[in-house]
Amino acid sequence: GIGGEDQTSAIANAIKEANETGRELIFPPGYYDAVYFPEITTSGVSIRGHGQNATYIRHTASSGSTLRFTGQFPSVRDLTMWPLAYKSSGAEIEFLGTYRGSIENVLSQYHYIAFNIISCAAPQIVGSTTLYAHGDAHIAMSGSAGAVGAGLYVDRHSANNPWPVDPTSFKAWALSTS
Repeated sequence: GIGGEDQTSAIANAIKEANETGRELIFPPGYYDAVYFPEITTSGVSIRGHGQNATYIRHTASSGSTLRFTGQFPSVRDLTMWPLAYKSSGAEIEFLGTYRGSIENVLSQYHYIAFNIISCAAPQIVGSTTLYAHGDAHIAMSGSAGAVGAGLYVDRHSANNPWPVDPTSFKAWALSTS
């Protein structure tokens, strides 16, 4: 968790082990900088930090998603997502075809899209904050009919810069396709 140091290899190894074991991946307080984060494919794998403004996940690439889950029952909580490069695409947390994905107590700022929900059932976003989106929305939903974001539950979510704003400005909370 030492900011300013590329920790891609250590984080990739930790995610690989979590995918192999199905265990929770815990990030102690600190700054975790990486250019690449492998996809989390195993059901039940969760990622947990020690709270907003305590554990920072910082993607250094200018495109692509930071944490991408394809297994069932993913959980991300108690983190700050803060990309270090101005992104042209991708999300900080992406659920692709998951069931009962949970994002809780996550702060995402200066992102292209904070949370991208694609063809998921029963996802939830609780007690999270999204600030300064550079893309289309803080929360984006898309996918096939009937499974776009079936049963999306959002509770205690806060965001800045109410939508719509001038396209050259920051944009704020909105569901892109639902």
